[in-house]
Amino acid sequence: MKLKGLFKEKTSSFKIFFLLLLVALSYFFHTMLALVIISLIKTNPFSLLSLTDVLSQNSIVDLKLFQLFSSLGLFLTPMLIYSHITCHDFNFNKLTRQSVMLAICIIVLILPFISLTMEIIKSLNLPEYIIQSDRELDQTTKKFLKMSNYSDLLFNILLIAIIPAIGEELVFRGYLQKKISKRLSNIHISICITAVIFSAIHFHFQAFIARFILGLVLGYLFVWSKSIWLPILAHFINNFQALLVSFFMLNNKLEIDHKLEHSNTQHTLGLFSLLSVLTLLFILNQHLKYENEKKDQQLS
Repeated sequence: MKLKGLFKEKTSSFKIFFLLLLVALSYFFHTMLALVIISLIKTNPFSLLSLTDVLSQNSIVDLKLFQLFSSLGLFLTPMLIYSHITCHDFNFNKLTRQSVMLAICIIVLILPFISLTMEIIKSLNLPEYIIQSDRELDQTTKKFLKMSNYSDLLFNILLIAIIPAIGEELVFRGYLQKKISKRLSNIHISICITAVIFSAIHFHFQAFIARFILGLVLGYLFVWSKSIWLPILAHFINNFQALLVSFFMLNNKLEIDHKLEHSNTQHTLGLFSLLSVLTLLFILNQHLKYENEKKDQQLS
């Protein structure tokens, strides 16, 4: 039976229901597969289903493996199957060398501004339950980021950089943002709504604004380039540089001096970061406009 395009002519409501069912089944299948694999090396693999205290687990490797299959089942696998059966276009279009270089520079340079926004939020008088929730999540993240050798780094690149970059961008920019844009007929509002959902789904309140800003950048990269590859690349670079910083900090036992967090130097660096990113975004927008106009002329 030919599956490609099988549900292409179905209604939007049917496609949404089909996607939700697909995500549920895919997540269940991948979770069970992870437990089967972990059972080969763990006496009680079902203990992973109780994640009330991740830090109490004896082996973080098991949790990483579980997270790997969960991410595949929740984001990547169902979206690729959905695209095949419904002929949904994720816009896997080619990129120019200039757009790639500009996108990389934007993500690298935006880091000081993102860090500044996080520190400003942390300095606010937030409710204790929010601080405690974020603290527990940070402890879990640090556990995942603890890498003793290059093998750990390579596995984390797959787990934290490659799979989330591809899977989350297919979901949020390649699917959700496109659907919202068609409904609202306003690309800017659709980018903002998608960025809010993208940030909220990570369940980290103090990093909400930072991830929202990142979501905005990724959304505009997708719209301007008309290619899902550019936000995937930018998302990957964002996660990858965080991994590299964590890896070399831990290996060299470096520590961040929190006394400098609210210094004038950090604020100046954050402002420079913002102005640099805005300038590069303008240049990238103009470059992609020119490239798209050139393509349209060639087609006509």
